[in-house]
Amino acid sequence: PNYISNLVKQYTGYPLNGYLNLVRTTKASEMLTFTDKSISEVAYSCGFYDASHFIKCFKKTIGITPQQYRNNY
Repeated sequence: PNYISNLVKQYTGYPLNGYLNLVRTTKASEMLTFTDKSISEVAYSCGFYDASHFIKCFKKTIGITPQQYRNNY
């Protein structure tokens, strides 16, 4: 596990968990833009275990909440 974590950080500049959240929130932003799925459905589809955790991670990564993102884009 440490070896893989170090490789991910070396190549991406992010720790493993941070990189996974970036990938998940990027996919979620696409789904929020191009689908009519609810925020909870998007969260579960992108691998988040609950909507509140998803909203927290999304806001930390993107800078706005998923609902604000959907309204803007």
